[in-house]
Amino acid sequence: MHIPEEQVQGKIIKYRNGSSINAELKIDDGRTITVEQRKKIFATIKDIALFTGDHPEDLRAWLLYDYCIETGEIPFSLSNCSISQAREFITFIINFILKHGIPLSDEALNRTDDIDRCLWGCLKYGRCCICGRKGETYHWNAIGMGRDRSKIDDSDLRKIRLCREHLM
Repeated sequence: MHIPEEQVQGKIIKYRNGSSINAELKIDDGRTITVEQRKKIFATIKDIALFTGDHPEDLRAWLLYDYCIETGEIPFSLSNCSISQAREFITFIINFILKHGIPLSDEALNRTDDIDRCLWGCLKYGRCCICGRKGETYHWNAIGMGRDRSKIDDSDLRKIRLCREHLM
């Protein structure tokens, strides 16, 4: 790795010789938030505001603040943040609505940029991955019929949370 700034390079060499240093490397590829991501964020914030009675702008500022506190990210603007920041923020908001049981005007899977993490959030918070209502865990691989549900470790089995309406 080449570090062009001699001052930064000197600090790293100084700490490398015996002491440890905590560092973080972020790579900015120059891509900024997409129109689609911005639409997802503002639509989801609007749904939360309708549910809670809060003003959308106040809610947006609070969610950004809470996100930055939880992740250690420095505050950023939704007008020019990176695609990666927007993706992580969308995931944070989706987990917020799943945790608090907030209904959306559209399916959460349509609002997320990371379907796997959305499905994991549904499992974690007990919400149907289609509609967001309370759901039950269903296994892709059957557990019944000779396999004791109380004794089997299902951590490596594929599963999904669905309400009874979306199971059928």
